[in-house]
Parts: sequence; C-alpha cells; structure tokens
Amino acid sequence: MEMSSKSTKDGHATSKKALDRFLLWRTAFNRCLATLESIEMSSPGSSAQDETRVLAPVAGPMLGGTIGPVLIRHEGQCARERSTCGWRDRLISHEDVPLGPAAWAHAVDIDGAQAHFHKRSTELYYVLEGGGEVLLDGVAHAVGKGSLVHIPPGVVHAAHGKMRVLVVGIPDIAEDDYFAAN
Repeated sequence: MEMSSKSTKDGHATSKKALDRFLLWRTAFNRCLATLESIEMSSPGSSAQDETRVLAPVAGPMLGGTIGPVLIRHEGQCARERSTCGWRDRLISHEDVPLGPAAWAHAVDIDGAQAHFHKRSTELYYVLEGGGEVLLDGVAHAVGKGSLVHIPPGVVHAAHGKMRVLVVGIPDIAEDDYFAAN
C-alpha cells in the first residue's frame, strides 16, 4: 500500500518520503550510538580492540531485509585528524564506504569551528561532554552534555566552546559537501 501526503489532526503533513527519511535517520543514529557505547565501555589494552571488527550482514526485521555488515570500532583504532571544526576521530568515514554504512560518524573535539553548510548532508550533533553554543543560521543555542542538534542541509552552522561532540552525517561527512559561509 503506497502512502501519500495527508494532514494529521494537528495539521502536520506526513508523507512516505518523510517517514523514509525518519527511518533512515533513526537507523543511522541507533548504529552510531551503539558504536559510541562500544567505545565508552571498552578498556584500553584489550586484544579485542586491536583491530576493527566487521561482522556478517544481519537481518533487519523492521526494514524487511538485510541491513549490511555490522562494524565495531574502538577509540584509538581510527584516524585522528584536524578538521575545520577541531580535532576529529573518524569512527565511520570514507574508508568504510565499501561496507555501505547508512551514515558517517566522527567524534569531534570542537576547536574554533568555522561557519559552514552542506548541500547534501544532514548532520546530528550529540554533545558527549563539555558545553558551549551551536550557531544555526546566525542564532546561538546553548548546548551541554546530552544535547542533540539536528542540522538539515543548507543551514549555516558553527560551534564554539569546549566540548566533545559525536557528529553523525547522513548520508556522509564528505569534503566535497563542505561549503564555507561568507
């Protein structure tokens, strides 16, 4: 049965496209939180952490098919590099494209994040520790541990303060989708 756009009793429009985007976002976010939990619960020096683990594809009963391989990566296993937002650990990134991830995830230590936007990607910022502010189209919003910020394509954004943020990019966090704001 195909779903079409309709208005709910409170006047909000729903559509198959909106539902599909939400399901994609939810799946990606849940995968990234699971990755984060494996990082936080891991203990340094364990031999299980010496390499990234890629497990066989798993069935996705809610989505009605195979989701893809499960990726387990621990802090210290991934590349750490300077980015336009600060120092980032690439938890799921361009090197994982052959595995078909639904999203990319970076743990970023915010340090002078420059105002920018993306034409293709939606970003989720989840503050792991610390605090500061996120600027969205020039409006400052205070954030702290546990804050979640949803940034759709086209929104000019930057972050200031001392904080570590899990940045989830849907579908990715690619360099060719970064545009400096003037």
